[in-house]
Amino acid sequence: MIIDIRKIYVEIKNRIIDLTYPPNTLIKEEALAEEYNISRTPVRSVISRLVQRGLLVVKPKKGTYVAPISIKMIDNDTYIRIAVECKIIEDAAKKITPEDVVILKNILKEQEEITNMEPTIENSKLFNNTDNAFHIEIFRIAGHQSLWQDMVNSTINFDRVRIMSNLRSVPDVKRVFSYHCDMVKYLEQKDAEKAKDAFIKHIGLALSKFEEVKNKYNEYFVEE
Repeated sequence: MIIDIRKIYVEIKNRIIDLTYPPNTLIKEEALAEEYNISRTPVRSVISRLVQRGLLVVKPKKGTYVAPISIKMIDNDTYIRIAVECKIIEDAAKKITPEDVVILKNILKEQEEITNMEPTIENSKLFNNTDNAFHIEIFRIAGHQSLWQDMVNSTINFDRVRIMSNLRSVPDVKRVFSYHCDMVKYLEQKDAEKAKDAFIKHIGLALSKFEEVKNKYNEYFVEE
């Protein structure tokens, strides 16, 4: 049997980011080995990579745990996200075609359907998946689709806070959806400034809930 270490790594990483494994969750090698029907050696390799990425921490004589969210790094992550994506939006506004607009509007249709579903954590995760798909498409239109993953890898603390805010405040997905609609409208009009403004409001929405989420789930955060 061929073991796809990268696939396992990505799946575990995504579980940490989307809070399937919240901060401070104990990660057991034997449980993962059983889940993937593999030996513990490749599991250790995956765990080692996640430790290097700062997503897991090893506590001597206690075990391996999902790392808490660094408050200090959230500001850095937000700066990176805004700087990169605003430039992407500028490029996308210049290059967008009618066919691109159709693709974006199809994603919006999916999002609208989800906003009308029962407000559950699972449905919020579905919305977050379409949220990512929406932004990936804008990166593609700008001609920099491969840059999306590089950015995501550099802003993991921000993404965990963004997703936590959405999952703990489900009705806000309707506001996120409205900002996405505005972004598509202004991109179609090739108005980069208004599209960027809608994007910044979208980012600000998650951050506006940060203090509320941090106070409610204080054990998930560290100052470093």
